[in-house]
Amino acid sequence: FITGTYNAGNITSTNGYSGGLVGAADGSIVIEESYNKGTVKSLGGSAGGLLGNAVSAIISDCYNLGNIEGQYSAGGLLGYIDNYAGISYCYVGGHVGLTDTLQNGYVGGFAGSAGNLDISNSFVVAELKGVEGHINSVIGEHSCSAENVKSAASFVDMSDNALVETASYAQIVDASVLTDEYIESTLRFSSTKWNFNHPSDPYPTLLYFEEQE
Repeated sequence: FITGTYNAGNITSTNGYSGGLVGAADGSIVIEESYNKGTVKSLGGSAGGLLGNAVSAIISDCYNLGNIEGQYSAGGLLGYIDNYAGISYCYVGGHVGLTDTLQNGYVGGFAGSAGNLDISNSFVVAELKGVEGHINSVIGEHSCSAENVKSAASFVDMSDNALVETASYAQIVDASVLTDEYIESTLRFSSTKWNFNHPSDPYPTLLYFEEQE
């Protein structure tokens, strides 16, 4: 269980999994109220803004604004999840792509690859770049059906010049819609966890870190 943790440095793995907070977890993991702003790369595996790999993962009230690149899969929050991944009250910015497009790796706004994905009240504003047919604004590769991905969330595709296949089960809205009022009232980001007064950041930040100062 991880809460109140952040990374602002650059992380590179030459072989294996790489994550802004955790490279690989042997089993299941829960991450709450945490973020990444650093560059995360895996030159020989999968990379995620928060987590590179786990059997299953629950992520809530987190965000990534860093640049994420993996060889086989890359996700704004999660690189490669063997089984189930649940994401709520999160957002992804920055850039998500591949270190080697010749490998035909998978790129996803939230996750590069997962067996089963459940997303709600979250959004993506990241630039996504990858190989056609292996890139998606939500998840690059998955074995779950579209019905298993909740359409209650709002997702945004900002990658006009990228090869993005927008998930049919995601609601695509213009970035101008993502005001603080929309994020708080429609996506229901809690004012007890999120700071909506953030002049130096594009979107709400986590109150946890301000309370520690």
